[in-house]
This record gives sequence, C-alpha cells and structure tokens, in this order.
Amino acid sequence: MCGITGTIFSQRVDYSTRVEPAALLSTLTKFERSLELTDFNRFFALVIKYKSDCNFLHYFDSEAERENIGKIHEKLNRLGKELEKGSKSVLGLSTRENKWDALSRILDAGWFLGEELTQRLSFVRQFYKYDDLAQSHSILFFKTFSTIINSINLLEIRGRDSLGLLLQFSLKRTKDNLIWFERARKEGNYHAKLLDETIVISCVYKYFNRIGTIGENSRKVLEKIKIDRLAIDLIKAGCYQRIVIVAHTRWASVGEVSAENTHPLINLAKASTKVPSIFSLMNGEIYNYKN
Repeated sequence: MCGITGTIFSQRVDYSTRVEPAALLSTLTKFERSLELTDFNRFFALVIKYKSDCNFLHYFDSEAERENIGKIHEKLNRLGKELEKGSKSVLGLSTRENKWDALSRILDAGWFLGEELTQRLSFVRQFYKYDDLAQSHSILFFKTFSTIINSINLLEIRGRDSLGLLLQFSLKRTKDNLIWFERARKEGNYHAKLLDETIVISCVYKYFNRIGTIGENSRKVLEKIKIDRLAIDLIKAGCYQRIVIVAHTRWASVGEVSAENTHPLINLAKASTKVPSIFSLMNGEIYNYKN
C-alpha cells in the first residue's frame, strides 16, 4: 500500500484575506457574552480566514501578534472547557448532535490558534539561522512544506518502510537563472534540463528502513534537505516561477526495501536533451513501463 501527497507552490499571496487579531478577539468576546450560535459562526469564519498565508506572515514576523493570538487561544480554551462540562451552553441549538458539532468546532478553532500555529512556526524557523533574513516567499514555502510533511506522516499508516520526496523548481530561462542550471549540473546530484523558455531543476530525497517509528522517515528526509545548499539557496532566492512538491510513502509490496524501489522512480540516470525525464510516484505496478 502507498500514500501520496503534493502541491504546486507559487509566490502569489492574497492579502485581502487579512484578519486582525482585534477582530478575532471582539467576535469571540461577543460570543462569550451572548452564547448565540450566530455569533460563534462569525468567529469561526474569521478563524478559518486566519489560516491564509498573509496572516501567517504577520504571525511569523510580529511577536505582538503571536502574543495576541495566544491570549485568544487561552480565552477560547477556557470557554470550550466550560461548554464541555455543561456549565454553559450555546443558544440556538436544537439537538444533542448539533451541540457536539458546535463544541468540536470550538475545540478545532482552539487547536489551530494554539498548537497548529505554534508547530508551523517552529517548523519554518528550523530552516533559518539566527541572523538569516527570512523573506516572505521562503517563509510561505516552508509553511506549505510543513503541510506536505504533516500529511505524509499521517499517510505512513498506509506504508512506512520508505519515503521519497521530489522538489521540482521551474525558472524562467534568463542569463541570471542559467547560473543555477550550471550549478546544478556541476554538483551532479540533480536532474537539470533546459526547455524552450524554462529551466527545470529536480531534487530527489529518499530514505528507507524496514523497521522504525512513525515520522522517522520524514525526519531523515528533512535532514537531507537542510544540508542541500542548492535547494535551500534556490528556495530563499525566490527566483523560481513555481515549485512542485510531491511526497510518497509505501510498503514494499513489490521488490525489496531499497533506494531503487523508493519513489519517485526516474526513467533516466541523468538529464537528457532527447528523452523526457519522468518522475513516477504511484500506487501499484506498471507492467508496460519499458514501452
């Protein structure tokens, strides 16, 4: 069995999704006073909106914002415990199932504003030294990357004796960007190709181990990425158009537990101008792969 997750990252940010902590606090305070379902729905909608990239940038950069979100998280947790114990109840709910649905959303909002944001912040920070200048595009890449790592860890229940990850950078074919292409070819551990208007640099990371713990494979892959100066420098330079991120975890139902059988599989030993490079991450077998 296998598990596959991935996304395409670009540097576009929707700044219209900005939510001020003051707006979160005022709507939560109103709900705390009224305990009306309509007031809670307004608060919950703002929490969902706060999950956007532009809000994470503010959270990452501003200690004051992190403190304010922390206070909202504490306030929400206290209210959630009171509702859970039954000392308070939400008005406007008709059935027991609806009450539990409202409570679960309160707990979900508390989890996001507390644990999830804290974990994302910690994940992103591990890629920066103390004196590094963190640019918005690289902060958001590592935020997105944390989602991929979290999801592949969850998918390890479908197979965990190997984990592979592909980072594929697409750059405009310019004189400055050709330096990245030459660097990738010189260092030799990458699949670098020149297309008509595009430079494509693919970085593959693999780890396999028949016996281990959940999350160990991704930690080993992350260790490899952290010391890959080309990939980290490219991410922080921000000169790419997009980065394709795909991760794959599996049980070795076919073949040995080995680097060769860890996805992504590649049809070429090195980049070729005549044959297309195909990175394969799949569930099952492909019998006509030679054709």
